[in-house]
Amino acid sequence: MQNIDLKSDPDFSKLISAYRKNIRDKYAMERIKLYPQFSNIREDAIERMVNYFLELLYPEINERIELDNAFASLKSFVHNPSKVFGLLGSLGLSLWKIGKYLPKAFQSGISALSSYLTAHEFEHRLLAGAKLQIQQGKDILLEDNFKKLLALIPISEAEKFRKDTVSLFRTLSNDELVDRIILIMDSIIQKMRDKPKLYSSQDIKGIELGLSILKKGKHILESLSDSEKVLVIDAINLIEKDYFESCL
Repeated sequence: MQNIDLKSDPDFSKLISAYRKNIRDKYAMERIKLYPQFSNIREDAIERMVNYFLELLYPEINERIELDNAFASLKSFVHNPSKVFGLLGSLGLSLWKIGKYLPKAFQSGISALSSYLTAHEFEHRLLAGAKLQIQQGKDILLEDNFKKLLALIPISEAEKFRKDTVSLFRTLSNDELVDRIILIMDSIIQKMRDKPKLYSSQDIKGIELGLSILKKGKHILESLSDSEKVLVIDAINLIEKDYFESCL
């Protein structure tokens, strides 16, 4: 992927601000109320979910640069799990406790990473469209204008993003699974810190990012009943689908 100079392109900063506003617009309670089947979802649950999206996918520009670096490190572990497997024997955890959860731990990382990378693949198209609108004196913060940018995203990429995001939230809704994964990742981070010649600080930040994704997601969903979790996941799936289709 071509690198974008995040620090020097003022239009990119405007695009990030517009994307963040669009996420809030898309999940505004008045819009969710248009779906009677989601009327029982609590407003505080929606607000925490929106904040999670903003932290994970589109934080403010300075935080975004740091997040990109951490995700680059996490990517290397997701695609090369052998870098972590070598630590398992010294974790001090019973393998029967963690063995069946290890593939899920990496799958949750892949889902989060895929959501992030797919969203960032959008940027080249969105930025080109944003520059054109800005040159024409249009305000990309306005929802109708931003929806025209979203219409530039291929349907296949939008579908992949939606499915990856739903997959991540389904993982997060499994309390036992998430608790075991957090236990594994906490132990892995400690062992990595004990081996500074093998694992750099950036390596550790990558795993810490994966852990943060899980802990923050767990915090969002832990106060919800099982039926509420299903509703939230169904809402994400349907709202993302309907909203993108409304842009076309």
